Amino acid sequence: MSPRLWATLYFQLEGGDPRLASGIQGDVDELLEAVASLPEKRGSLKEVLRVYPGEVDDFQDVLKEALALALIEEHGGEIRLTEKGWGRLLAHRESFIHEKYGHPKGILGRLSKLIEGRVGDLRAHWRERHGIDRGGLDALYSSLAEFRGRIEDTIPLSSLKPGEDGVVSYYLGGRGLMRRLAEMGLTPGVEVRVVKAAPLHGPIQVSVRGSSLALGRGVASKIFVKPLKQRDDPG
Repeated sequence: MSPRLWATLYFQLEGGDPRLASGIQGDVDELLEAVASLPEKRGSLKEVLRVYPGEVDDFQDVLKEALALALIEEHGGEIRLTEKGWGRLLAHRESFIHEKYGHPKGILGRLSKLIEGRVGDLRAHWRERHGIDRGGLDALYSSLAEFRGRIEDTIPLSSLKPGEDGVVSYYLGGRGLMRRLAEMGLTPGVEVRVVKAAPLHGPIQVSVRGSSLALGRGVASKIFVKPLKQRDDPG
């Protein structure tokens, strides 16, 4: 079964596996993100622990939980995600994106979430309520499967300040937006720098592969990047 189908099953289950009802659930997601962020998407316990963002004291319990749920496996002295683990990871990433960026900010967004309630099938929901077509969704799932790092660290390109850099990670849009951005060279994995941002939600000037581009604020808000340097990093 493909990771995307596993992700769909996780959303259709009421809360997933009952053993995930404990507070350790979020830590398991962090462990899966840590393993997937490694160069070969697998590594020794020492390598996994080095990039694990959770509490070190809880690492052993989280590891046991992930093993018990068959989300990870040990092979040749290395830890790697199972197919089920990949499905869980993609489900976590997709759920985070929808929760964080699927609705407008403020009271309208909160009301929208309240009316919407629990979403069982996010793929259908993206199409029916957000207008993202099949091509756009396939590209989103592909980008999420290739993404390395914590999905929580991604932000809209429009949130970068002038002089800040990021790596394009994924889009939230249909096939038309994908084609337009591809023609501009704004594809996943490409580094982009914000050069100038006009006030009052005006266009954003970015530098991509040595070329200067002007993007409308709406388009820039649908391109998600992983900042190359945290903005609160004193270094």
